[in-house]
Amino acid sequence: MKVQIEWIYKHPNRSITHPFTSGDMSLTEALQVADDLERTGRVKSLTFRDHKGVTWSKKELLRLTEEKSTTAHNIRCYCDGGYNRETGLAGIGIVIYYAQNGKEFRIRENQVLQQIQDNNEAEYAALLALFQRLQALDVRHEDVTIYLDSLVVQKQASEEWPVYEMHYHTWLDRMEQIFSSLHLNVRYELISRENNQEADRLATQALEGTMVNSHAQKEGQHYK
Repeated sequence: MKVQIEWIYKHPNRSITHPFTSGDMSLTEALQVADDLERTGRVKSLTFRDHKGVTWSKKELLRLTEEKSTTAHNIRCYCDGGYNRETGLAGIGIVIYYAQNGKEFRIRENQVLQQIQDNNEAEYAALLALFQRLQALDVRHEDVTIYLDSLVVQKQASEEWPVYEMHYHTWLDRMEQIFSSLHLNVRYELISRENNQEADRLATQALEGTMVNSHAQKEGQHYK
C-alpha cells in the first residue's frame, strides 16, 4: 500500500500557511517522514491519502502498520487458464506468494470448470479464483501484483483495451466487487509462458484430472 502525505505548513510568528502534497511512499517511509515534519514544529495539520482517495490520520496509519505485520502482505500472484475445445472443459491454476509473521507462504490450487467458451474466458476464471482466494486470506489495503501470460486479458483487466465480449464482463464485474471491497491496488504484469510455468502446469494438471490444493510455508524463507 502506497500513500501520499498532505500537510499544511505554518510560518513562525505569522498566520500564513501553505499546503503541500508528497509523492507516493510506503507506509513505513510515510510515517518516518511525518515524524520528521512534525519535529520542525511547522506543521498545522497532517493527513495521509491512499490510492483510493481515502484519508488516514497518523494514528490510524500506525494501527494499520501494526496489523499488517500479522496479516498477509508482500503479495505476488500467478495465474493461468487453459481450454480444451473438444471437451469444453477449462483448467485453471493459481499461485500466491505472501509474507506473514516474518515467514513466506505459498498457495497452489487448480480447478476444472465447465461452461467456458474460450481460452480467454478460462484466463478470466483463473483471475476470479485468485481474487476469491485473496478474499479468503482477508488481504486488505495491499498492493497486489498479478503475473499472467495472456496479452488480451492483461490489457483488458488493466483497462488499456476495451472489452467487447459480453461474457468477459461478468468475470470483470465480479473481480471488481472483490478488490474494491478489499481496497486492493492491483497491477497486472504480462510475462512469458516460460516464466508462468507454475500456474500453467497447474491448469494443465486440472485438465488431466490431477487436482492440487496446497498451502504451505516456504522452508528457510523469512520476511518482514
